[in-house]
Amino acid sequence: MKVSFNPIISTNNFGRILQRGNVRQNETITESDSDNTIALPLIAYHPINFKAKPDANFIITQTGNICAYTRRPMLTSYALRSIYAKLAKKPNAQAAINFLEGYKSYMPAVEVDVFDFLKANSDGKKTFQDILYEKHYDSLNELRSKQAMILGSDETDDIISDLDGHSRDYVSQIRDSAMFQIYDTKNPFSRHELLKQIESIQTNEDNLAKLDELYNLWYKLPRSFMDFDAFVMKYYSASHDFIAQRLLSMSEKTVEHLWPTARGGKDALVNMVPAIKLINNDRGDMRLNRYDYLNPQIGIRRNLQKYVNDISGEIAKGKTPLAKRKYYPKDLRKIVLDETEGDFNLKVPEIKPRKQIKLTSSQKGKNRYITNRK
Repeated sequence: MKVSFNPIISTNNFGRILQRGNVRQNETITESDSDNTIALPLIAYHPINFKAKPDANFIITQTGNICAYTRRPMLTSYALRSIYAKLAKKPNAQAAINFLEGYKSYMPAVEVDVFDFLKANSDGKKTFQDILYEKHYDSLNELRSKQAMILGSDETDDIISDLDGHSRDYVSQIRDSAMFQIYDTKNPFSRHELLKQIESIQTNEDNLAKLDELYNLWYKLPRSFMDFDAFVMKYYSASHDFIAQRLLSMSEKTVEHLWPTARGGKDALVNMVPAIKLINNDRGDMRLNRYDYLNPQIGIRRNLQKYVNDISGEIAKGKTPLAKRKYYPKDLRKIVLDETEGDFNLKVPEIKPRKQIKLTSSQKGKNRYITNRK
């Protein structure tokens, strides 16, 4: 039986982890676009989970540490716990930077930008919190400028003006409220809530087409997953330890459901791929082809094809647990076709059966056939 721990990232107290069948760990916040504030970590006790899901466990242990969506290397939760334990002994920015340098290749793009900025400003006994706090005033102005540039753009005005009657008035109110919140320190601007409001509007087909254009435009509003200044504003008040961990936490290897379970997708192997935590959290229950369309820099369509090719190659070798699951690539393709409504037509390489060679009677052994490995 394989034992898995609840996937909660520790932030300190790494020395004593197991306590009479419980795991002592610190809660961490869940990445979200909802605001720019952070709840302080809370000490909690979490029981060991003996009901590990076989399919998810198989994906984690047998598919390598390359993200199916990004083709970037990922870190397992076990490796991250070890890294966090060592980071806990790096109390200042310089020490943490020296240690994290060896893991820079795992960091997503925004984390790399933040890491480089921290490295350039890590002198003396400054902490990561000190450095980001000094930067947050500039980042706040930059962030406001980026938000206002999109919300107040001519493109936004043109789309709103093309809407009919009530829908035009309602969307204008949403935009005006968002513009006000950009400069309201008590009620910080929320990209996530803004997009939810646009999605919730029920109107005629012509208006829906225009609202879809508006959603695609406003989706480009900066968020901490993809924008340096948004990252700074979200984490400048977090502790040094938390910021250090956050540089790597989105590189964790997770199980991603191609067809999200929130929309009825199966919690089974045929619907699972290994994916970086950043993509897993950021996508939510959005359709895969729509997420790809809104984030072309990731190259999901191209990278998924490479993943299928790699898996098929592993199966063809025959010496891997994947060989017993020859159905996986083909069924994965069916799931992707359904999820993307035929948009992603992945090609599954033919897995040729391994030839057998007859042994001569002089050869010893009970088996009269061996597998040709050529």
